[in-house]
Amino acid sequence: MKYSKKIALLGYLVYKRKRLSGLGDKKKYVFRRGGDLCWIYSPNVVAYASSATSQFRRKWCQSILEAGRLSPSGGNEQSWKFGVLTDKDLIAQVAEAAYNQRWLKSAPLLIVLVTVIVAAERGGRDVQAARFPHLAAEFRALDNELYGSLNMEEHQTKIPGTHMVLQALSAGIYSTWVSYFDVTKVGSLLHLPADSIASEIIAFGYPDSPPKIQAKKSLEQLVFYNLYQP
Repeated sequence: MKYSKKIALLGYLVYKRKRLSGLGDKKKYVFRRGGDLCWIYSPNVVAYASSATSQFRRKWCQSILEAGRLSPSGGNEQSWKFGVLTDKDLIAQVAEAAYNQRWLKSAPLLIVLVTVIVAAERGGRDVQAARFPHLAAEFRALDNELYGSLNMEEHQTKIPGTHMVLQALSAGIYSTWVSYFDVTKVGSLLHLPADSIASEIIAFGYPDSPPKIQAKKSLEQLVFYNLYQP
């Protein structure tokens, strides 16, 4: 059995266990198409409501966050914060700031990955200057807000986000990454300080149907050894 099919089977078995264990409630909130679902699955997710949601929060939220906390970072800087959103009104406002992606309003849990920009006087621009020495002068001359916006991915918030997604998946909890949103509006909604940028949003919930495998490129299409050859 191919690796991707094994992963899909694992996800399906976990999904069946959740359904059989009575975690599901008859009333369901549907995650509609709003972005690519994590890993190999289709972008249609369903999150259970009421008792399942409260159990989801109690049992798994801390575990998901801990997986993010333990993630590696360059120089062990850990230049991030994790915003945990469970308030339905706030989630609805974030959905509107995500250019009215209405499906987000049904999520029982959003985790906002927040980048904390390392100040220039602490060497925040040195890494980029070293990586692109021919652009070092331009990097150092950039306005702080512009530089922080362009450089936020350098702070690697996708690393803890990916660890959270994998930890959630091990419990049969699925997720959708959201990058298409107004960063300034979301930051204002969450009262973020000036040195912090909402870089990614991850919506979490239980699936309502077995996962579907999406087509992925083969290793031959993605990997090269030693020297790249087109």
